[in-house]
Amino acid sequence: MPSTVFTQKDLIGSFVFTLQDHGILQGLYNNTLQEKPFPESAQRRPESSSAKKSNQDIFTGIYDTIWLEVDGVEATYLEIRPAKNAGTYYLFWRDDEKEYFRGLAFVRGNDLVGAYWHEEIKKGS
Repeated sequence: MPSTVFTQKDLIGSFVFTLQDHGILQGLYNNTLQEKPFPESAQRRPESSSAKKSNQDIFTGIYDTIWLEVDGVEATYLEIRPAKNAGTYYLFWRDDEKEYFRGLAFVRGNDLVGAYWHEEIKKGS
């Protein structure tokens, strides 16, 4: 069977984040460009803490995130927003210049389980 070659444009991945104490998400992800899973870790920014906003749930907020890749370490911020369906969330990995990935996830116990895909949308576009 011939192997499929994926490019950054074709990237599709999956992830699981486990909620830890102190607004920390510990995760594991994989995608079509890698041969094995890699770790990701995120910490909610204090200004977006759900403890300060009673209408916010335990996952919603802006996080500083860092993850390992085959060729190094990446860091940016992660925004998690509630979707229309209860227990479902939109995720956006971005910085001040562009958006790198978008995702969709659902809650299972203390985990956020989902899929993500490559997006490269420059701000102002």
